[in-house]
Amino acid sequence: MRIAFLTMVWRDYWLLEKWVRHNASIVPRSQLYVIDHGGDPEIARIAEGCNIITVPREDLTIDLTRRRWDLLGGVTNGLLAFYDRVIVTDVDEL
Repeated sequence: MRIAFLTMVWRDYWLLEKWVRHNASIVPRSQLYVIDHGGDPEIARIAEGCNIITVPREDLTIDLTRRRWDLLGGVTNGLLAFYDRVIVTDVDEL
């Protein structure tokens, strides 16, 4: 069974390190997907070897939570064309 893991992160470096380390013990880093909310070079460093998708952080709106989960749902649906399961969590959920 092919499994991918997906999260979205902004400035949670310590938590991202734990998320990557934990999930990379289950699957290769190539099966980890990190949405970098803002294009932070430190996120890219921590998630080296993972798939990183960068989205802009400008224009934060009241509907950010809905927009964020719409994005996560859309990426998940796309990944399901290639994986049997996609596990989506906030970066602090292990």
